[in-house]
Amino acid sequence: MSRWIALLVVMLLPIGGFMQGGWEEAAERSLRMELERQEYKGHRIELRARGADELRAREGEPINESELLIDDEPIRYGQLLDGRYALHEYAYDWSDNLMDLARRFIDYRSRSDEIRRERDPR
Repeated sequence: MSRWIALLVVMLLPIGGFMQGGWEEAAERSLRMELERQEYKGHRIELRARGADELRAREGEPINESELLIDDEPIRYGQLLDGRYALHEYAYDWSDNLMDLARRFIDYRSRSDEIRRERDPR
């Protein structure tokens, strides 16, 4: 009987740890993203809160409360269950900091453009 209890405790420890801090941390990260702007390698990254009208207009489909823009172009993203973010066009990398993820996406696009130019010099 004590083996079963020990096994149950070991199985539930990760869940308890996640419930105690995981969801709260993810919610806190979302609330911190009010408005943030920065320049990175000649690109403008902006994270801003969406308006209430925009949130209501898209009822029924999942929408983030904040909008990510790179050079005034909206970038679609989602949030994983553990609170990390993933960009739709750059699903190879995840981060709990959306601005950091946007910088990595800019680096990725820059490198892929560089490779294309090397392959097809005109």
